[in-house]
Amino acid sequence: MTTFSDALKNAGIIPAEPVRYNKETAGSLTLEMKLYEMKSHISAMARIYQKYLSADGDDKFDFVDSLANRYGYMVISFQDIMTTIGKLNGSLNKTGNITMRRAISEFQSLFEQECKAQRLDDAVSSFADRNEIVHLYENYKGNMEKVLENVQNYCAEYEKIRIILWQYSEHKGILNSN
Repeated sequence: MTTFSDALKNAGIIPAEPVRYNKETAGSLTLEMKLYEMKSHISAMARIYQKYLSADGDDKFDFVDSLANRYGYMVISFQDIMTTIGKLNGSLNKTGNITMRRAISEFQSLFEQECKAQRLDDAVSSFADRNEIVHLYENYKGNMEKVLENVQNYCAEYEKIRIILWQYSEHKGILNSN
């Protein structure tokens, strides 16, 4: 009689030999995947914000919490994207990560013309609010108001930032890099 595990191996559902976990490759998302992740969070924020506008009472709180989560993840995606671009451009060492403020600064330097032409400086600078929103719990009401303000004022600009990053990565041929 075989064990259930043996049956799964025989059926090819699980590998016969143990798979060694490789931390380097397990966590490596391509730049394209990171940009899709950012797009997903921006789209979700736009949908959640519309639901927030039509909600009443306590339901609004749930939508604001959801917005705050998506906002935080979108900003982290941006930071990851700028870290990857920095590594590929050589402005950042291969093992390093960058702070949010440096990611913002790198974006503003790399895309100075686009920031001026499309008035994106305030939108990209709003990414710095993420640290306060995520880490200062005692100011919950103020933090949630800041999330609502950022999403209301900059959601369209966040998508423009993502498109600029996509076009740059596509032009440089680095979409499938990590």
